[in-house]
Amino acid sequence: MFMSLVETCRANGVNPFDYMMAVVRNAPAAEANPSAWMPWNFPLALAKVTTRAP
Repeated sequence: MFMSLVETCRANGVNPFDYMMAVVRNAPAAEANPSAWMPWNFPLALAKVTTRAP
């Protein structure tokens, strides 16, 4: 399972470690909208989470 995830990240030009850490750190957002956190979409989802005001 993890190798599939790693290879999907690589195929989409995403660092697998950075991707997995971002998903873990933003678990509530990833659980609320899983499709936004797929490797090919996650940079946009991460930008939305990190640009929100506290």
